[in-house]
Order: sequence, then C-alpha cells, then structure tokens
Amino acid sequence: MLKNKRVTLVSLLIAAIGLFLAGCTSNDTNHIPPLSPCNPTGISNADMVCGEDGNTYLDSCWAAYEGNTTVAHKGPCGVEESEACIGYNAPSQFYKTNVTLGNMTYHSFCKNDTILVVYYCSNYTELEQVEIDCSDNQYVNICVDGYCG
Repeated sequence: MLKNKRVTLVSLLIAAIGLFLAGCTSNDTNHIPPLSPCNPTGISNADMVCGEDGNTYLDSCWAAYEGNTTVAHKGPCGVEESEACIGYNAPSQFYKTNVTLGNMTYHSFCKNDTILVVYYCSNYTELEQVEIDCSDNQYVNICVDGYCG
C-alpha cells in the first residue's frame, strides 16, 4: 500500500513538472520557456504580433512555431499596428532596448556615466520612459552603450 502511494505521488509530481515545463501558450505571452527553437538563448525582444488566427504571439517565430500561423500585423491583436507600442513591456537595465511606436523607434541610452534612460511599452499602446541609476546595482555600476554594464 505504501509503495502504491509513493508511485502515485511520484507520478503526480512528474505530471506537474511536465505541465510547468510545457511552455507558453498564445494567451500567455509573459511566460517564455527558457530554451526553444524561438528562444535559443533564453532572451527575448518581445516584438508582439497578431497572428492570422486572431491570437497574439510574442513574435513571428512563436506565431509560426506555436500557432502554425502567419503574422497579420505587428503588435497585439485588437490594437492597430500604427498605434501599437512594440518592444519590451518592462524596463531592462541589462540589455540595450529598442521600442517602436508608430513610425518612431526609441533606444535606451546613457544620460551620463551612471544614469540609464530606458523606454518600454505600457498597455501595448503607451510609451514609457524611466531613468535607472546604474550605481545602485551591486554587480555593475556604470552606464555603457545603453545598458548598465
């Protein structure tokens, strides 16, 4: 009886781990599997696209890989491409970021030796800007080429 409970518990644990590692779905664009054909480095630009199937995907690779569909337009479904803010949806201090809104592209840059200015998207349609003090980081404390390094 004890052996059967252990087997059942181990089976449930394996099933739960499998579900956790299954990866993202088209409705869960904030979760990115660590490594995949679309994300071999574990780093993503998050250039959201609307698939021809009406679902929003992290980028064109995910639309093809996961949705087996092509891209209808850049930006999430339900937002016109000309109004979509495309790029990171949270500020990053460790990668040089680019964000596009309409026909303008905004790049992160160093304001001085320690202050990083980063652009990011909010609500898929709004461009946000934040200043990050690189000297607050315990590992890197200077601003170099648009990121804290």
